[in-house]
Amino acid sequence: NKIITEFVSDVEVARVATLQGEKFAAMPLDQLGRAVGAAQVLHVHVTQYHHRPVGGLWEGSAWLRVKIFDVENRQRLFPMPPATGASDGDRDMPVNAFRRYSYRSDHARAIRQTLSNKFADHISLTVAQVFFTHQPPRDLEVEQIN
Repeated sequence: NKIITEFVSDVEVARVATLQGEKFAAMPLDQLGRAVGAAQVLHVHVTQYHHRPVGGLWEGSAWLRVKIFDVENRQRLFPMPPATGASDGDRDMPVNAFRRYSYRSDHARAIRQTLSNKFADHISLTVAQVFFTHQPPRDLEVEQIN
């Protein structure tokens, strides 16, 4: 398989979302891919997302479902669908992300956006690792944020 190394700008996706309005959420992946000029679409559906302070730590958790869709052939590339019986959502790859960060409590308000951004980066890395051989994440590891 050819490795895709070019990505569509989030600005381009936002442009299509603005043009489509309320229809964007229900837009088929092949149509979305064509609208932004993509050969494949990596679709990540966030089913649950939580973040909260827990006794001096900030804890984030997310539950996602991932699939890759080929635009030209209008078919799923990953994960391959089972022979019969599963709904489309049940055929997606489940991915869970969890991370704890420590921070100084006197900076809690000022650092909230930084913590959210760092967790979003962690979610992105977790999704990317679905497609590469990697060391298992150490979810209980705590990252210090100053």
